[in-house]
Amino acid sequence: MSGIRGQNMCMAAARIAAVLFIASSLAAMAQQPAGHLKVTVVDPIGAVVPGSRVTVTSAATGVQNSGLAQADGTADFDLTPGSYQILITARGFKAWTTDAVIPGGRETPVTSSLSVESGSCPCVVPEPSDISPESAQLSDSIPLAPVQLLTLRSVRPRRHIF
Repeated sequence: MSGIRGQNMCMAAARIAAVLFIASSLAAMAQQPAGHLKVTVVDPIGAVVPGSRVTVTSAATGVQNSGLAQADGTADFDLTPGSYQILITARGFKAWTTDAVIPGGRETPVTSSLSVESGSCPCVVPEPSDISPESAQLSDSIPLAPVQLLTLRSVRPRRHIF
């Protein structure tokens, strides 16, 4: 009986060793280093757009991470390696989206180029060829009469004593 009992104990020890080996392998695979996503938000001329909302959504889990672009136009995220969708929104600009794969242990840079939303800019900037000194006119926003009445009499010279 001791022979069968010895074999059973050896088999039990082998099973325990196999379970521990598989468990430690799975734990090691689950501990992949995080990837780093650095998003830079710029407008059509390349100027940064601070305050833009950056939302990163995992394709595998649907989990969202969100943040605002800093003064330098960047937003940083530490993420589990995988595929993500990046959505950027900013007032006065069209929403911008792209997909990115984030590897473990490395930085992935993404630069957006936001387009101006139509109707969001009330100003009209003339083409440089439309501006000439000959066509300059006084505006109606400041009445001309009070400006013409200004004289240098209101400025008194000061004597400096040294």
